[in-house]
Amino acid sequence: DGKLRLFDDNTTAEEGTIKYTMDKHRESVNYLDFRLSDTLCASCGDDGYIFIFNFVSMRQEGYLKHVNPVHNEPAKVKVLKFLKGTDILVSADLDGVINVWCVSNL
Repeated sequence: DGKLRLFDDNTTAEEGTIKYTMDKHRESVNYLDFRLSDTLCASCGDDGYIFIFNFVSMRQEGYLKHVNPVHNEPAKVKVLKFLKGTDILVSADLDGVINVWCVSNL
């Protein structure tokens, strides 16, 4: 449904309690990754967007648009990963396009 839900599993409820819901993606959410040192999380989806947010303050910090350079249009982002110890975020689509981003927490 394009929504990203963050649960608090410190409760006794079996599934936890929904702490935050982000409804920025217009299509399926495919992957998310955390950079714990900066309390950042990145999500990607079939809409071609990557959203960066602070998972403590629940504030959106920014967004990126993963574009396939051959077709010059947003591509369905299937995976992303923060590279440990760096400001680098890598995203990839099914066509094999890999984008490298610099994401800094200012």
